[in-house]
Amino acid sequence: MDEDNLYLLICYLIYGLTLTLLVFRSKLKSKTLLVNLMILCIYSGLFFYNFRFNSSGGSGLLWLVYLMLALGLHWLINLIGIAVTFFKRKEAKEVITLSPKKEFTAMIWKNYWKIFDELIELLKADNQKKIISEFIEAQKYVNGLTDGWYEFKFAFEKTLKTYRQNMTEEQKHIANILLTNLNEYLSNR
Repeated sequence: MDEDNLYLLICYLIYGLTLTLLVFRSKLKSKTLLVNLMILCIYSGLFFYNFRFNSSGGSGLLWLVYLMLALGLHWLINLIGIAVTFFKRKEAKEVITLSPKKEFTAMIWKNYWKIFDELIELLKADNQKKIISEFIEAQKYVNGLTDGWYEFKFAFEKTLKTYRQNMTEEQKHIANILLTNLNEYLSNR
């Protein structure tokens, strides 16, 4: 093995270790691996081709340096990606236990409408069409302004009061959590 191949092997090994750590830390593991390997294959193929077939008069060294620089840049980008996963600010999570079978992890507003949709799905499973239609009508009041949120809150509370007896304990619990989060948000404005 000559010196050039040894340098390339070391570069690829360092890159491979970094890519492995990035994939391990990533949420979308297969997508991260696939995208990085595709990019690696494209520029490696280009530089290896030129290194092999367009390397007259000392330009082979230039293609080798370009390949190592491209690997170094790709490595640096992945290293920054790893650093972001380590130093990303952890969002405060609130665990909401609905039943022994289910748990929702809710970041106060990020998942608000997801939880709302889950409530709608539970109501659909119980064929509560009237409650669903009134909750969806209430949702239409939300326009990003404070008064829209208050209108939503009043309509949601009214529907909840009117149809509470027709809802299961799990549905009531989810509705109460949505209402509690909304009340806290509006009281802090």
